[in-house]
Amino acid sequence: MFRRDRSQRGLAQVTVPCSGVPHSPTIHLVAHPAFVVDLAKLTRQWGRDTFRLMTLPVIIMKPSAFLPVSMSLAALAVVLFHIAIFGAAREADEGAAAHLWQLLMVAQLPLLLFFSVRWLPRSPKQAAQVLALQVGAAVAALAPVFFLNL
Repeated sequence: MFRRDRSQRGLAQVTVPCSGVPHSPTIHLVAHPAFVVDLAKLTRQWGRDTFRLMTLPVIIMKPSAFLPVSMSLAALAVVLFHIAIFGAAREADEGAAAHLWQLLMVAQLPLLLFFSVRWLPRSPKQAAQVLALQVGAAVAALAPVFFLNL
């Protein structure tokens, strides 16, 4: 991981390839060996995304980020489809659409919790933006149910 440079006593030159960025050069850092971190060991411990630049498009592609949003949009589609076919009248017995909506909304909660635990400490700004998107999608799915008293 590092090699000693003869011109600078006691210092080590660290070669770090920028693997997340295409066509990027290798970075050479000079540091004291006591401060050199084994990046391969950290990557094995914390996962391969540890040292990638976490931007919003990168985080939103994680399943724990886009699945709750897609589940909220699916719940919204179920409600809108039910309203389009059967109307907005309240039924005496809950149908399959209501049960499907409930399952989709409740199944998001463990994914939201996992996303929050995993990504808020690593990149708080981008994770907060994704959480805002997830909450907005959930509110969009909840709104027709509450406003139309379904």
